[in-house]
Amino acid sequence: MDIQKEIQRVQLDLVLKFDEVCRNHGLKYFLACGTCIGAVRYRGFIPWDDDIDVFMKIEDVEKLLCLKGEFKDEYFLQSKETDKHYGSISLRLRNSNTTYIEKDEADLDINHGIYMDIYPLYYAPKSKLGLETNILLSHIYKVLVGGPPKNHGAVFKYLSIVILKAIPPKKRNVAIEKIENRLKKPVGTPFVLTYFGKDISFFHAIIYSSEWFETPKEIDFEGYMLWAPTEPEKYLQCRYGDFMNPPPKEEQVYHHNCIVVDPTKSYMEYK
Repeated sequence: MDIQKEIQRVQLDLVLKFDEVCRNHGLKYFLACGTCIGAVRYRGFIPWDDDIDVFMKIEDVEKLLCLKGEFKDEYFLQSKETDKHYGSISLRLRNSNTTYIEKDEADLDINHGIYMDIYPLYYAPKSKLGLETNILLSHIYKVLVGGPPKNHGAVFKYLSIVILKAIPPKKRNVAIEKIENRLKKPVGTPFVLTYFGKDISFFHAIIYSSEWFETPKEIDFEGYMLWAPTEPEKYLQCRYGDFMNPPPKEEQVYHHNCIVVDPTKSYMEYK
């Protein structure tokens, strides 16, 4: 069995289900990161990649959470609200009949099915100080929800421990709600951002024109028409620079951080 092809098959099924629910309920999403590169460059997956990432504006993310019941059978919309031990502020759509146990999450009692990522887009504050404050708050937010990060270095881990000591468990829900309300507040600027992955560092975040995330553009992905940013090339140029040229052959590999991957069996069988 070609494990990568099988993961891609499950991922494609997930995004098609996600697309169906979004279209049925008037929600917008946008293929993002390597998934958007794959759509533009290959009309599908990057050949050596097997994950799917989408952006969704925060107001549509909140509507999506209210529609979690639309994902029936093997599909599970995972968030900190639907899976209490899930330690992220992003969402995932998982296939519960599969297994994808990552090293950093192996000890968590959560759904470990193969998943696609759903990253919220927030509105960028008008001032530089406001933006830097929100970036700092987003880091605190992620620590309060998920605990100290395991792969961001010793300094960040130490600061995370300080944050958790400063805000005891009884006060965390209030602090989380306050940060959530600030981050998702519309501020009247024509820019958006996401507080995830390589889009953000400790004091900096990539800012995108909100015009690229207003009207989705139909784009071919593995023979299906999915939604991409309004101007996917401009988004990708902003995010990656020269996105049309593949990396050197030796870098065309996908580094799994998994201890168990099984597209044919539920993670429950590995408990």
